[in-house]
This record gives sequence, C-alpha cells and structure tokens, in this order.
Amino acid sequence: MAITVLTHAIVTILICGLVIWLVRFLPFDGRVKMIIRVVVIVLALVSIVRSLDLLAISAPPSTKITE
Repeated sequence: MAITVLTHAIVTILICGLVIWLVRFLPFDGRVKMIIRVVVIVLALVSIVRSLDLLAISAPPSTKITE
C-alpha cells in the first residue's frame, strides 16, 4: 500500500513538472501561463491528497441508519 501511494505521488509530481515545463512553450501571455501553472499544481496536490485518503471527494458520507 505504501509503495503504491509513493509511486503515485512520484508519478504525479513528474507529470506536473513536465506539464509546467511544457507550458513555457505555449504562445500565451505570461498571466495565462501562470494561471495554467497554478491549476496544474492544485490538481497535482488534490491528486496526491486523494491517494493518501485524506480527502474523500469521490465517496459521499453514508446516511444509512443502523439499529
């Protein structure tokens, strides 16, 4: 389990770094590039936090009442 989470975090960081590096070559204004970088970093952080099960976005809380 720990190796899977660590592998996921490393792959996510590598992909995030690659995307941020590739954004440099886009023919956009500097402000647009900064927004893209921030969005990529936020998505990477959310992905890593979800892999650590600290943020349960995909699973709503159970409302089932047990007796």
